[in-house]
Amino acid sequence: MFCLVMSSYLLMKNRIGLSALCLSLACASKHTAWLFVPFFVTFAWTQAPSGGKLTAIRNICPVVIVPALLILPFVMWDAPAFVDDTLLYMSGQAATSYPIRGLGVGSLLPGIGVIDDKNAYFPFMLLQAASCLPLLAFLLKRRVSLNTVRQSWLGYGLLLLTFAFFSLFPNHDLPGVAVTVVGIGLLVQDDRTEMSG
Repeated sequence: MFCLVMSSYLLMKNRIGLSALCLSLACASKHTAWLFVPFFVTFAWTQAPSGGKLTAIRNICPVVIVPALLILPFVMWDAPAFVDDTLLYMSGQAATSYPIRGLGVGSLLPGIGVIDDKNAYFPFMLLQAASCLPLLAFLLKRRVSLNTVRQSWLGYGLLLLTFAFFSLFPNHDLPGVAVTVVGIGLLVQDDRTEMSG
């Protein structure tokens, strides 16, 4: 959260490169931080002066490059184990996946007979894609017309809540995280006039 807040602060100061670096550190340490990236990219791209799109691309690049450099040693050490631990285990596709639990849609599935028990496989990533991609498209369209850091945080909060609800095991601290994210969005003092100046 600290890295995301610092990234937002630097965005408001129009320090796009440093903002991207802070966001990249968040992405390297927490997978849910990647949900903030589309809002960051949209903001950075629309704030770039006409003819300055190459600079915008250069400023945005750390968001991908830094996490790749930090993660690469672990991938090189044991790529199958890395994929199993960081992707398959959390999405219920590993041989010994995390059991379905929490406050999300997964807790309803055994009760309505979709799966037999909480250790059964279910394609949660398909549910996440079906719910999050249309929501993200709507939020980014709104984001272009209301190009503020506040809208980034509010959009991120809604996307995070949706992503977690349709995940294998949304943690019980999710409501607190969502309230924090939305609260930060409501407290951010910015508007398009300030951002473009």
